[in-house]
Amino acid sequence: MLVFGNERNANGRPLPIHWKRAIAIIWTGQALSVLATCAATFAVIWHVTTAEDSALALSAVGIAALLPTALLSPFGGVAADRFNKKHLMIAADGTAGLFSLLMAILALTEMLPLGLLLGLLVVRSAAQAFHGPALMALMPELVPERDMVRINTLDHALSSLSAIGGPVLGILLYTAWGFAAVLLLDAACAAVACLCLAAARLPYAHSAGTSHGGVVAELREGLAAIASDAGVRALLALAMAAMLLF
Repeated sequence: MLVFGNERNANGRPLPIHWKRAIAIIWTGQALSVLATCAATFAVIWHVTTAEDSALALSAVGIAALLPTALLSPFGGVAADRFNKKHLMIAADGTAGLFSLLMAILALTEMLPLGLLLGLLVVRSAAQAFHGPALMALMPELVPERDMVRINTLDHALSSLSAIGGPVLGILLYTAWGFAAVLLLDAACAAVACLCLAAARLPYAHSAGTSHGGVVAELREGLAAIASDAGVRALLALAMAAMLLF
C-alpha cells in the first residue's frame, strides 16, 4: 500500500513518500536501455556497411531507423493519453528486446539477411514512437513541479551521452565479441528496463481523464493546438528542420 506525503507532483496530485525511489528505479532501467539501443543501432549500421558494401542498403538502414518514429509518434502521443503509460513503456521495451534477442540468435546461426536487419530497426523505431511520448507524459506525474527542469535535463543528458557513448560501446563489442553480442546486450538491457518499470509503484500511470473521441479526432485537436500557438509552431519547424538535416 502506497503512503502519500505532503509533496505534490507537477499536475498537483499528492506524491508517495518514496517518490524519489521510483524515479531512481525507472531512470536506471531507461539509462541502460537507451545506451544499449544506441550501441545496437550503430552495430547494425556498421554490420550493413561492411557486409553489403552498398550505399542503397545503408540508406535503407537510415530510413528504417528514423521513419517509423516520425510517422507513428502522433499515435504514440494519443496512446499515452488513453492507456496506462507504465504498461505502454513495458510493451515497447519488451517488444524491442524480444526482437533483438531473435536477431541475436539468427546472427549466431549466420542466418541474418538484410531484410531481417531492416525489420529490427523498423520494430525498434516503431516501439520508440510509443515509448518516448509515454515517458514524457509520465514524468509530470512522478516529480514535483520544482524538479521538472532537473529531470528533463537528466533525460536530455542521457540521450546526448548515449548518442556519443553508444556507438563506442557498440563497435567495441562488435569488434571483440561479434554482432550477436551487441544484440544480446540490447535484449538484456531491455529486460532490465521492463523489470525496473514493473517494480516501480506508479499511482498515476493511467490518464486521469477518459477520452470520448476517436484517434483521428484527438490528432485533429493536437494539430489545432499547435496551429493556435506561434511559439510551438516555430519550435516544431526548427525541430523538423534539424531532423531533416540529421
